[in-house]
Amino acid sequence: MRGFARGIRQHHFGVTGDLECARRVGQVRDSQAAKLQVVLRRNRDPQQGLNPIVLNAELGGALGEVHLIPIGRGADGPGEHLDVSIADGVLWLTSLAVDEYLVTGAPVGFGHNIITGRYACYDTYRCADGRWVAVGAIEAKFFANLCRLIGCEQWTGSQLDDGAQDAVRADFAAAFATRDRDDWVDALAAADTCVSPVLTVAELVEDEQYVARRAVVMATLDGDTRADGAPASFRQVGPVLAGMPGVGQQVVAGDPSRSDTAELLAAAGVAADRIIELQTKGVVA
Repeated sequence: MRGFARGIRQHHFGVTGDLECARRVGQVRDSQAAKLQVVLRRNRDPQQGLNPIVLNAELGGALGEVHLIPIGRGADGPGEHLDVSIADGVLWLTSLAVDEYLVTGAPVGFGHNIITGRYACYDTYRCADGRWVAVGAIEAKFFANLCRLIGCEQWTGSQLDDGAQDAVRADFAAAFATRDRDDWVDALAAADTCVSPVLTVAELVEDEQYVARRAVVMATLDGDTRADGAPASFRQVGPVLAGMPGVGQQVVAGDPSRSDTAELLAAAGVAADRIIELQTKGVVA
């Protein structure tokens, strides 16, 4: 931003490295940004469509861009050039797997350890109604309980037997396919089996855990209706930010037609006359 920061860029790959040229020639694609993802699960997961790694990387980059601008500028400094790379965010979010490879040199990917699909005790299974359960029975006692309650006691001693996993997984899949998801959850969740339902987004927002924590709140806009005729009151995931008066309180959404840039700059220590000057020059809105 002229007169405020030396430069602000959020790209898929940043402004350095071999892929920086893709930005300059306009060939950046989301699929390219996702190339650093480590495939740790089969492509048969029950919930397709949302990629939390990429979503978090993009959100984190955007928030970093917004919050670091006034910090870098201060009241009278020259500003800073902020290079925000979505691909870097993907890399950092997969740092556990990356660091494991760097330390051990062993291949990291689907099926390389207990939490990436190597064993049937940590997987998802389709139920009779087409919905899914998640199994995370890592400890031996939980696995034994699971085997007993789904009628697969023959596999109790084979939890970490690599040669038996295809057969264990096939029997588990056949067992879970005999009853609806919620029936299995009622039978297993409280029985020390580490089984839980795989929820849809519609189910997630009504889940007792998040309701109790007031994770979804009501939001309102000034006035009775929005300019486009949509309701002025709606539900959304509640923000949890430092200094908030309380989690779960109703949120008053700002008027989307106005900018709070002046307030943010003032809070960062920029003088009022300087803010007016920047607005007059069209540097900020």
